[in-house]
Amino acid sequence: MRSLTPLLSTLFFVGCSHAATAPDAATPGDGGDAAIAGIAAKIDVGAAPHGLAVASDGTFLIATAFNDQSIAFVDTTALKVTNVVTIRQPGPVGVALTKDRARAFVSCELAGTVTSIDVTSRTAKDTLSKLERPHGVALSPDETTLYVCNLGGNYVTAIDTKTMSRIVDITVGDSPDSVVVSADGSRLFVTNFAGTSKSSTVSIVDAVAKKELKAIEVGQKPHGIALSPDGTRLYVSIEGSSEVVVIDPAAGAIVSRYKTGKSPHALGLQPNGRTIWTGNLDDHSLTLIDAATGVTSATLALGASAAPHVIAFAPDGRRAFISNFFARELLVVDVPNP
Repeated sequence: MRSLTPLLSTLFFVGCSHAATAPDAATPGDGGDAAIAGIAAKIDVGAAPHGLAVASDGTFLIATAFNDQSIAFVDTTALKVTNVVTIRQPGPVGVALTKDRARAFVSCELAGTVTSIDVTSRTAKDTLSKLERPHGVALSPDETTLYVCNLGGNYVTAIDTKTMSRIVDITVGDSPDSVVVSADGSRLFVTNFAGTSKSSTVSIVDAVAKKELKAIEVGQKPHGIALSPDGTRLYVSIEGSSEVVVIDPAAGAIVSRYKTGKSPHALGLQPNGRTIWTGNLDDHSLTLIDAATGVTSATLALGASAAPHVIAFAPDGRRAFISNFFARELLVVDVPNP
């Protein structure tokens, strides 16, 4: 497998206070009244923001800035950046945060590395290198294992979070992009962004045996992925066909397809499991969809240059956060009925 040469993993802490700007408006869809009023704030978190991780207590989030080689810490109440940590590795993309808010893990796609960060001191502790365009990341429920998608290969790397050592590479489909873990830690679900001209796949992986159990053909360019709170439904955004695929993970089969805006890249599921959000690249919008019926409840135009890449929610579901990759913006949307 091809590997990339990692750069330095030293972190530099910079205090700052970036103010938020405000808002735009939303449009109701076919499903009744819109659940959102519009964009509540836009926060400068650095150039080409991508990954988002919200703290378990909802007090802050971490946003990666791909072009600035940095991560921003955002106060989710004051809606401002409190500090920025510069990572001397190109292309920070994915980020995961432990439940105790003590450690974060950042994948740097262009450096081929994953670095653990002490959140309190804002310092790097360990770096694992020789990955292939590491992208989406997810922690196991017990947080002993970090799963990293290798977009430049066909495997997910399992990393021991205590030692920051490679446990195993698990073969999946072409260009694995995003990963979620079941609540009991027994299964991984992986979107494989590339594939044949007709279809790409979602991999179901046995996390104990460390092997792919099934590859489900879903359409071209699956990207965002979320698992319902009860674990009975898996939602995947499909850029190529502008839809969300609904999968029964137990059966390993598609049960529904929901239409979205054009080229849905980002996908998020509200914590209550009732509403799917997609961030659509080609019409620069958000689509809100009833998870049970597939009916669109609202759309929100984000502006002609918007590129929504990741959607995350506050633990209570009252705020959504969207990284706008082609700007320096973290978009904040208030959710009145979470």
